[in-house]
Amino acid sequence: ESSKNYILSFRFEEFLNRGIIDHSNGRIKISAPFTDENIQSLTPIIQISEGATIDLPGGIQYDFTDQIHFTVTAEDGSERIYSVELITKSKTALIILDLQNANFPAYNDNIILDNINQLRDHANLKSEAVIFIQHCGPGDWQIGSETWQIHDYVQPQTGDYTVQKTEIHAFYSEEFTDLIEELNVYKLVFTGTRTDLCIQESIQSAYNWG
Repeated sequence: ESSKNYILSFRFEEFLNRGIIDHSNGRIKISAPFTDENIQSLTPIIQISEGATIDLPGGIQYDFTDQIHFTVTAEDGSERIYSVELITKSKTALIILDLQNANFPAYNDNIILDNINQLRDHANLKSEAVIFIQHCGPGDWQIGSETWQIHDYVQPQTGDYTVQKTEIHAFYSEEFTDLIEELNVYKLVFTGTRTDLCIQESIQSAYNWG
C-alpha cells in the first residue's frame, strides 16, 4: 500500500512548479508566490494512476491556514486521503555553478563570463539572491587550490552567497537547500559551467524538489 502512487503529479495551473508528493504520508507540498488575490482562484492540475478516481471538494476556498484534503480511489477500490500544504515563496535566486578555474579555458569563455556578469548585475538590481556554488573534491577541486578558486572575472560581491558541494548536483548540499529555504526562494535561474554535468543535474534536481 505504501508504495502505490495514487497521484502521479500535482500542480496549480497558475504556477509552473509542481507539488512535492509524499505518498507514504499522503502529503503534498507546493510552493508559489501565493497572495490573497490569487489564492481564491487556483485550478489544480492532477495526474492520477490509471483506473483511479479522485474526489475534489466542490466550491473549495483555498486559504493559507487551512489544509486542503481530497480522496483518491485506486482501481482495486483502495483509498488514500491526500492533504495539500501551500507554502508562500516569492524570491528569485541566481545560481552560479562551478565557475572555477578548473573549468577554464572554455569555448567562448569571454562571452560566457560577460553574460554571467550581466545576469549577476541584473539580479543585484532586482534585489534577488546570488548564490555561487563551488565543487569540492580531489585533484583540481581540492579546497584552497588555485584551480578550485572562482574565476577572477566573476567574483562574489558583498551580499552574494557562496556554498560548497561534493556531488554533481547542487541539491546534494544541505547548505544549499537550507539557504534557499531560508531566503524564501520560489524560482531558480541556473548558469555557470558544465551544462552536460552539474548544471543539467542541478536543474533536474530542482524540478524533482518542486
